[in-house]
Amino acid sequence: MHSAVGDLQQRYGDLERENQRLRQQVAVLQQQLKEQSGVLPDDRATLSGRFLRLAVDSIPPAVFWKDRNLVYLGCDKSFSRFAGLESPEEIFGKTDYDLPWKPEETELYIEYDRRVMESGTPELGIIESALIGDGSQIWVETNKVPLRDENGQVIGILGTSADVTEREEKRLKLEQQNEALAAEINAKQLALQATELRFRSLTDNLPGVIFQFRLEPDGTSSIPYASEKAREIYEIEPDEFIKVFDLIHADDRDRLHAAIQESARTLECFDCEYRIITPSGILKWVHAISEPERQANGDILWDGMILDITARKRAERAFRESEAQYKQILDAITDMVLVKGENSRIVWA
Repeated sequence: MHSAVGDLQQRYGDLERENQRLRQQVAVLQQQLKEQSGVLPDDRATLSGRFLRLAVDSIPPAVFWKDRNLVYLGCDKSFSRFAGLESPEEIFGKTDYDLPWKPEETELYIEYDRRVMESGTPELGIIESALIGDGSQIWVETNKVPLRDENGQVIGILGTSADVTEREEKRLKLEQQNEALAAEINAKQLALQATELRFRSLTDNLPGVIFQFRLEPDGTSSIPYASEKAREIYEIEPDEFIKVFDLIHADDRDRLHAAIQESARTLECFDCEYRIITPSGILKWVHAISEPERQANGDILWDGMILDITARKRAERAFRESEAQYKQILDAITDMVLVKGENSRIVWA
């Protein structure tokens, strides 16, 4: 009996000594590790957290994170300044309703948060206004991503906010300038349209075709503009008025082209009467008159009018024929014929 007790006491003493030896070895190893790394294993979590805080505070955008109930769990120094707090630690447990944002801003932030957590999809580049802790109104660009646990379940939201007030103010100023410019352009366009309508009404009511004729240095010609009277006089569309040269009477074509060349050479008024044959076969007399002007690029541009003088030409012809017949009758009379005017003066015999 005494022998068995003695054996147990002996073994217990051996275990105590071995335990003491192991403790001494652990202490030596801990001292060596401290000398090599500067921290003990139990302090590494604290060191890692401190470095993480420094890293977060060094990121240019403000950083914050919330749980699923939209309660703040933390933020960096930049965000705490936005929120008007003395330190990031003060944000813990607060919601957006506790911060200085405007009510409408708060509701908008919460709407984005819920949408991100419900969809599990990040929303990036959100431009928002924010009333911050110092009472100033700024613009921020916010990014929000869902936070997930090891099972992939959304447990909160991580966000960053960068102050983009200067950029947004420049953008808004540019937009305002563009809007003002667009309004000015629109007003000028309306004024131009009104002027064009008045001009078109004027030209449409004139008795002839208002036109522009352009002659380039290489001999190429064009008609940039012709009024609506082109249909009535020439039976062609205004935008096809260049076809007018195809309607010129063959006997007048060379004379007309010579008159154009002479006006281009001298830059003196073009004034010519000539005949045309319309697409329906009607022979007409027209009178074209225009003033030339040399352009900066060397082109010559005529502004002018073409009148239908067919009725006048017919009247002139009828007058000449009537005069000839009258002369023949008078020549056939053997007696003297006297024509007296006022005061009985003889005006023809």
